[in-house]
Amino acid sequence: MKAMKYVLTVVLVLAAIIAAQMGLTGLIGFRTAELMGKTAVTALCLYAVIRVCQAFRVKRKAGKAQG
Repeated sequence: MKAMKYVLTVVLVLAAIIAAQMGLTGLIGFRTAELMGKTAVTALCLYAVIRVCQAFRVKRKAGKAQG
């Protein structure tokens, strides 16, 4: 259940990154906004993978402790 919470959070943050990138395009130019957006999405994906793996690891550890 926690993993789904993290996935939902990542999807919402991704939508916010896309909206910010669209807003920045008019202010600082397309190429710079695209670079900033790609960097943010890459960091977000790495964070999501790490959090989901941690959640599964904790769940597996709790399962082994019980039986």
